[in-house]
Amino acid sequence: MIDVDIDLAQYRADAARFLSAASQGAQKATADEAEATRLRIVSGAYWTNRTGRLAQSFRVEPGVEALSATLASGSKVARFLLNGTRPHVITPRRRDALAFVVNGARVVTRRVNHPGTQPRPFTTAEATRAEPLLAERVDAATTSAAEQTGLA
Repeated sequence: MIDVDIDLAQYRADAARFLSAASQGAQKATADEAEATRLRIVSGAYWTNRTGRLAQSFRVEPGVEALSATLASGSKVARFLLNGTRPHVITPRRRDALAFVVNGARVVTRRVNHPGTQPRPFTTAEATRAEPLLAERVDAATTSAAEQTGLA
């Protein structure tokens, strides 16, 4: 016959230490991957960055749940890029005419019939790209927590 003696108090203490370390590691992994995703988005691959204001508008906010984060932008331009625009008329706001260059020629006109733009759902693409990367980070954090607490 084999006698097994389990110190339940020690087991609970070890489990609590592991869960705390794993939770902290997973939260850090989530925040780190959210920031990495933000950096990929603002890298300039999805739009021509003329002033930098659009890139600066993207921020990472802690999510409502413990292991979540939200990538947000308050910029109207970001909304136009993500959702596209319908055809619309552009008229001057501060001057009598619009002036711009097309194929090297300067154009001056009182109105432009803009054809609209197609949506560029780059946040969805980057979120899909981030999922397996986040899973790897959380797995590494969990493994590290097990090693730190001596439960590996």
